[in-house]
Amino acid sequence: ALQIDPEIRETRLISDPNYTTPFKIIVRNDNYNDRIFYSLGENFKQTFIEDGRWRVFADGLGVTVRITLTSALFGTVMGFFAYLLRLKLGKVAAKLFNGISTVLKISPAVVILMLFYYVAFSRSSVSGETVSAIVFSLTLGASVYVLLDSSVDTVGRGQWEAAAAVGCTEAQTLFRIVLPQAMRRFLPMYKGELVELVKMTSIVSYIGTQDLTGASDMIRSLTYDALFPVLATALIYALLAILMISLINLVFRITDPRSRSAAKILRGTETEA
Repeated sequence: ALQIDPEIRETRLISDPNYTTPFKIIVRNDNYNDRIFYSLGENFKQTFIEDGRWRVFADGLGVTVRITLTSALFGTVMGFFAYLLRLKLGKVAAKLFNGISTVLKISPAVVILMLFYYVAFSRSSVSGETVSAIVFSLTLGASVYVLLDSSVDTVGRGQWEAAAAVGCTEAQTLFRIVLPQAMRRFLPMYKGELVELVKMTSIVSYIGTQDLTGASDMIRSLTYDALFPVLATALIYALLAILMISLINLVFRITDPRSRSAAKILRGTETEA
């Protein structure tokens, strides 16, 4: 029961083996660390370089960015106009919009997405990317409506009464007095909703849309390596979220009353000697 190797053959007379064990002895290779770096380099090459696979990530990133920007724009506009209709139409509109917002916010986004794609638009030629933009616009619009409603409510009723006393119309009061104050409470919460929107786009692969996450899955299935595809996807999503946060922080600083000069505050007013 000897393990035959050249060293044993030099010291003993060994006959031809009549049995070979299937077991192996594993020993550490002296070049173990070098092989790790070599393996990482090969995985990186297979993930991004070979067959131009970086283009798959670029195409998926383009889909994700388009869905995110379209949903952010239309969702914000929809939520804002829904709030204006709620102010104009009164309690009936408030109950209707509150019910719709509640349904959209408590339902899983992936369920709503599949419901729209496989049911509402099943017989149409609308692409998965378009359906995703519609669903996320509705979801963000519901959040914007709720955030505006709660933010404006924090502004005291006295602001409306004081504006009416000096002759301001309801629209002037809303846009020049109430909303600028409400934005200080609205923007931090809105920033969180945009970050959620960026992360939410990762579910569009459920309806066959090749976004950034779908591109990562495709590369992973080709290379049988998850490290670089998943890591690259996570970093790109983080960068998109940081860009969104930076943009909202810029708007937050612009709308900060403390950053306005006296000339801007008194613009349009006249003083009498």
